[in-house]
Amino acid sequence: NGQWGAPKNLGPQVNSAGNELFPYVDARGNLFFSSNGHGGLGGLDFFVARREGETWTLVGNLGEPFNSPADDVSISVAPSLSEGYLASDRQGGLGKDDLYHWEYDLSPVEATLVAVDGQSGAILPEAQINLKVTGYDNPMAQLYSPWNPDEPQALNTGPDGKVTALVPRGARFDIQTEKPGFQTDQRSADTESLTAEKEYRIPLNRTTLALDGLVVLEGTNDPVPLAGITIVDKTSGEKHRLDTDGEGSFRFELDCNHQYQITAFKDGHEESRLSLDNLLERCSEGTIREVLRLKQFVTLNLPKALFDFDRSDIRPDAAQALDKLVAILQKYPSMKIEVHAHTDSRGSEAYNEGLSQRRADSVRNYLLGKGIAPERVPVAKGWGESQLLNHCADGVPCSREEHAQNRRAEVRIVHFEEPGKILKPANR
Repeated sequence: NGQWGAPKNLGPQVNSAGNELFPYVDARGNLFFSSNGHGGLGGLDFFVARREGETWTLVGNLGEPFNSPADDVSISVAPSLSEGYLASDRQGGLGKDDLYHWEYDLSPVEATLVAVDGQSGAILPEAQINLKVTGYDNPMAQLYSPWNPDEPQALNTGPDGKVTALVPRGARFDIQTEKPGFQTDQRSADTESLTAEKEYRIPLNRTTLALDGLVVLEGTNDPVPLAGITIVDKTSGEKHRLDTDGEGSFRFELDCNHQYQITAFKDGHEESRLSLDNLLERCSEGTIREVLRLKQFVTLNLPKALFDFDRSDIRPDAAQALDKLVAILQKYPSMKIEVHAHTDSRGSEAYNEGLSQRRADSVRNYLLGKGIAPERVPVAKGWGESQLLNHCADGVPCSREEHAQNRRAEVRIVHFEEPGKILKPANR
């Protein structure tokens, strides 16, 4: 209605038991005043308060160079907010209270932040850096900061691992840096530390570790392409399945806080297993290389040298089977075997025992005749009818074919030691 209202006391946040003098409101509604009741550098000092709803909150003492040990009487702020005037009887003036012009640089400063691997120092692209203002060195920086303290600035590093931000002067920050595969970094810094060097580096510690695996043949170290790989996360229970590439290689990302069981497999080979525990101790390496070695099966279909009834000479079809055995013995010079011969149940036990021994000797002599050293076939034993393969015992009616199954010579491997090979007999 154009009439002056009754003055209202601004309350204890602004007023004190001392003197509050010379109020001034800037273009943003901030209240500047002089007081000798809020403490300070001495005499009257400049303070500023901010209105929040219906109440006023004291922001603080403006500090040096605005204040001095003497009486700092009144202050004004130009519309630009970067300069103004004040009255003070501080030392160095021309008389008692003198007028002074002041300037305050409000322009933000450029800070370059870089995320790096905490162990190797390598630059980390595509890291997210969140900057949150937590406070200011002086009220002027707080009043005129372009940043909203309630809204963190989300920054993302580029391919070079760097990001540049314009940060307010005189500010303090909480900095949170995140990148998949790395521990989140939490730290505090201020404008001065962010801009002291050309780059402000933020080291991140890894939480993942790259496994570069290679599957080779034991003995030759030849790579094994298209080998199956099973990776069991023993911590989470998850199971992963992949194959090696054409060079026998595979790659997998490991969690440094987990434990793993790695299995390599391929038809015709014995599985190879690897346990990966205590990965935290190796996480700083970034990448680990492990080799799994497969032993190739030597699948041996042991020949059963069949004999005609009541005969101990080698039949032509049995000779072909024994020739295959000779080839295997020649290929693997460490192999040693025993020959065990058997008869069917027809005839007396004593006769059959002698017949089986002649059959065992016949097989051994055949192998020796093909150039196999005697010490590689140290045993040739006949068992007679004591180890029948079927039900055709004495007095049991059986066909000729059933009796023929029991007339046999078995070859048993008693020694085999070849690099990268493992024996897998098909029968005994």
